[in-house]
Amino acid sequence: MRYVIAVMLCAFVFSMSGCAKKSSTTTTVATEAPQASSTQAAMATPAPSPTAPFGRINFSPDLDVAFKPECSAAAAGTGPHSGFTLSFGQNAQIRSGSIRLPDYAGADGTYSDSSKLMSPNPTFSISLAQGTLAPAKDSSITVTIRNHGLEGFATLENFRLNGNSVTVGTISWVCT
Repeated sequence: MRYVIAVMLCAFVFSMSGCAKKSSTTTTVATEAPQASSTQAAMATPAPSPTAPFGRINFSPDLDVAFKPECSAAAAGTGPHSGFTLSFGQNAQIRSGSIRLPDYAGADGTYSDSSKLMSPNPTFSISLAQGTLAPAKDSSITVTIRNHGLEGFATLENFRLNGNSVTVGTISWVCT
């Protein structure tokens, strides 16, 4: 009698939500499929964001500039378009500029590549309409990437703003 009740109970549970064994199989398949495609999609171009694009460069009190960011991601490597690139949109205060992370391979995290600040293909570069913001020999940059490159934050230390040493500045952005 207990066996018949157990079978009926399992049939009832199965009809309402499926057996536990079937449910875990479905979960495993659903987990495996997106992993293969989501990493590749993140490297091609960051996914669209519901937030309007916004960026800000802040070296208080002398430099506080808003900009429209443009983000792109490609396979990691040594080429000029490898990894993650944040481009500063041109406006009245910014002629051009970018942050490059050649080692970025689609994973969110914190990157520090200060050794390439002074190289011919630097990690960070900017051309201001008035004044200069440039790395010095002891400058450093730390960049945190979130949401597959759509959002980020950079801390710049020991840069020179208009010839004067500046201890800390920040750049933050949200791309679409």
